[in-house]
Amino acid sequence: MLKLSAPEEPPPGVGLTTVMLAVPAAARLAVETTAVSEEAETKVVASIVPFHSTWDVETNPEPVTVRLVAAEPTGTEVGARDETLGIGLLLEPPVELPLPPPQPMTAPIRTTEAYEMNLTAEGRIFTITPASPGTTNLLTVNLASLDIAWDSTGNQLIVPVWSADPQYANSIVAINAANGAVTHSAPVAADPTMARITSDSSYVYTGFKAVNQVTQLALPGLSAPSSFSLGADSFFGPWYALDLQPAPGAPLTTAVILGTNGAQPPQGSLTIYDNGTRLPNVANGFVSGGHPFNDLQWGANSSTLYADDNNSSFNFYTLAVNSSGVTLNNTSVNAFGATGSKIHFNSATGYIYDDNGQVINPATAAQVGKFNASGLLVADDTLGRVFILGQTTAQSGTANYTIQSFNQTTFAYVGSISITGVVGAPIAFTRWGANGLAFATYNQNASPTTGPAGVLYIVSDASFVSANLAASDGTPSAGGPR
Repeated sequence: MLKLSAPEEPPPGVGLTTVMLAVPAAARLAVETTAVSEEAETKVVASIVPFHSTWDVETNPEPVTVRLVAAEPTGTEVGARDETLGIGLLLEPPVELPLPPPQPMTAPIRTTEAYEMNLTAEGRIFTITPASPGTTNLLTVNLASLDIAWDSTGNQLIVPVWSADPQYANSIVAINAANGAVTHSAPVAADPTMARITSDSSYVYTGFKAVNQVTQLALPGLSAPSSFSLGADSFFGPWYALDLQPAPGAPLTTAVILGTNGAQPPQGSLTIYDNGTRLPNVANGFVSGGHPFNDLQWGANSSTLYADDNNSSFNFYTLAVNSSGVTLNNTSVNAFGATGSKIHFNSATGYIYDDNGQVINPATAAQVGKFNASGLLVADDTLGRVFILGQTTAQSGTANYTIQSFNQTTFAYVGSISITGVVGAPIAFTRWGANGLAFATYNQNASPTTGPAGVLYIVSDASFVSANLAASDGTPSAGGPR
C-alpha cells in the first residue's frame, strides 16, 4: 500500500479540518495492485483508489505521480474485429441538477449535465507504461471535465474543469500531454462545458452550464480573461451557450447556439458575436419557432456555417454569415440518423463527418461514405486518418473501449487499440501532437470507492497514430463492424 503523508509544517492562515475515510476491508485494493486475467488476451488493471482519501477544506494538494509497469499491454489489432456499438447519445442539460440513479455503461454518456458530487477521490496521476517498445503508452489524470481540445501552438491540452473536481473546480487548465502536469490554470464561472480554440491558437472560448456568458482566455498562458453576456429571454430566462465555435481566420468572431434551462428542447437562436457584440441577423431556434440547432461547424471560411439537429428530425442546415449576422440558406431533411451524434467539418476533404460514421458532401447533403464504427470521432488531415472511440459488441456493458483508425478518404479500416478499465464513460475526444490521442470521461457515480468524477486519458502510440500504418485487408465476419 502506498501511503501519502501531509507536510510536517502547517500551511499559513487559520487551521484546516481534514476528513479521512477508510474503505472497508472487503472493498479496498492496494494502490500498486496489478491483476492479470487468465483469458487469452492479457489485460492490465491498475487500482486508482487509495486506502485513505483525504480532503482539506479550501486547500488543493499538488498531484502525486505514480508510475506502474505492466507486462503485456493491449496492442494494435489488425484483421477481423468485433462490431462497434458506439458510446452513447447527447443529453440536453436539465433544468435541475439531481444526482441520477446508477446506469449501465451503455447508457448515454455525452452530456453537459453538471452534477454535484459530495466527495471525490484525490487527484493523482497514474502512468501505465508497456514494457515492450512501439506499443501504446497511456497516461491518466484525475480531472472532472466535459471537453478537451489541443492547442497546437502552445503544445498543450486545454480542459474545462467543472465543479465536481476537488482541485481545479470551475477553471480552465492547460496540461502538458507528455507528463500530465497542469502548467496553467485560470478561474472561470461555474461549470464550464467546452473548450473551443481559435484557428490561430490565440484564444480559447468556453461556455457554461447555466451562466449566460462566454469567456475568452488568451493562449498559451490562459491570461487576459474577457467575457461577454448572452442576455436573457423575457419568458424563458437567461441564455447559455449550447454550442459555440470561433470563426476560421477571425479569432474575435464566434457563432453561438443559445440554450435555455427554461424550456425543453432548450435550443434558442443561432447567433454571431463580433468581439462580444451580437450581430442583428439571427437564425431562429426551436423556442423562437425556428429550427432545433444542436451543434455547429464552420466551413472552409468565415462566410459559411453548418449545423444539425441530432435529436428529432436529423436535419442538416447550411447558413451564410456576413457583417450583419447569419441567414439560413438550406435545410436538408433527415441527413443524419443517430441521436446525439455530432458533426465535424474537414477542410482537407470538404466533407462533414458524423460521430455515427456517416460522411456527407455539405454542398448536396448526399452521403459519400460511411465508416463501420460509431462513437466519438476525430479526423486528422496531416495523417489522412479518422479515429473513432467506441465499444465493440464484446465490450458492451464493460469498462473497456476501442479506438479504431480509418483512411480518411477511402473509409477503409486501418487498425485498432483497446483501452481497458476506463473510469466513467468517454465524453470528449481529440488528437494531440505527432502521435497522440486523448479523451475525457464523465463518472456519474463518483465516490472514493468508485473513482473520481472524471478522468483524462492521454494516449501516445507512434505506430497506431500514423500515416504509415497500412489499411487492413481483413474481412469483417458476421459479428464484425456494422
